[in-house]
Amino acid sequence: MILILRHQQGSPFTNVLGRNGIINSLQLADAISNALKSSTYNTNLYTCLPLLSGKHVRPLQTASIIGTKLNLGINIITYDNLPINNHINKIIIWHHHDIQPLLHKYIPNDPPPIIKWDDDDYDTCIIINNNEYYIVNNFVNTHLSLMKRLFYRFLKRILKKES
Repeated sequence: MILILRHQQGSPFTNVLGRNGIINSLQLADAISNALKSSTYNTNLYTCLPLLSGKHVRPLQTASIIGTKLNLGINIITYDNLPINNHINKIIIWHHHDIQPLLHKYIPNDPPPIIKWDDDDYDTCIIINNNEYYIVNNFVNTHLSLMKRLFYRFLKRILKKES
């Protein structure tokens, strides 16, 4: 199974993850864990290298949080080096404007429609399994229990009050 997700929310006026982006990354890790819990394959986490200009650092930051929470190492690679091996789960955290080529790489015979992420959509996940793809909006809400969702909502409120 392949899970393709975009990086999380940045701080206003910076290119790094903001408070909501950090909390959302923790939620994503829990949702990913639930989505893959019945799989018998090993899981690898992939992300892209930030540009030398410092742009696109959030995929690496998002992957770092998810990898830490799921006890996974991070493979920082280029698009050309993403593996095709079908006997391993892949979590791919990428810059949202560059995800379309990933879909063509993993679904070459039946390319999906053009998927355009809204700039404020941090919760869509594309799942590819057995050469079929699914676009899951509200991935976190779909794969987290009500109690975990309430916990993260509470955490966001507390952190918002402290700032």
